Amino acid sequence: MRYWAAMALGAMGKSSEPTVQSALVAALDDSHPAVRIEAANALARTGDVDQALPVLVRELESDSDDVVLHAARAIELQGKAAAGAAGAMKAARERADHGGTIEMFIQFSVDAFLSQLEQ
Repeated sequence: MRYWAAMALGAMGKSSEPTVQSALVAALDDSHPAVRIEAANALARTGDVDQALPVLVRELESDSDDVVLHAARAIELQGKAAAGAAGAMKAARERADHGGTIEMFIQFSVDAFLSQLEQ
């Protein structure tokens, strides 16, 4: 339920309603990584990259490849605005060298992100 709430708040875009931004900021400390990632993604998409990026970078260090992929994709979608995550993304790509399907998607996401930075 909290995941879908974060998704819905993010879909609303930048809101002049302070309770929306406050709810997203509060969700950055949620107990579930998917909620934290979606809240950070929503904040980043509305221009609050400084608050969102540290959360996404921290999730790149997860032991769960699913969490790493989710965070990597959120960072990838931010493009150059998330340039500060380049080192963490490269490290995530190196750790995702097990040859599995999820690892392949992590590498794809990181490579796409790094390619955006070079343009």
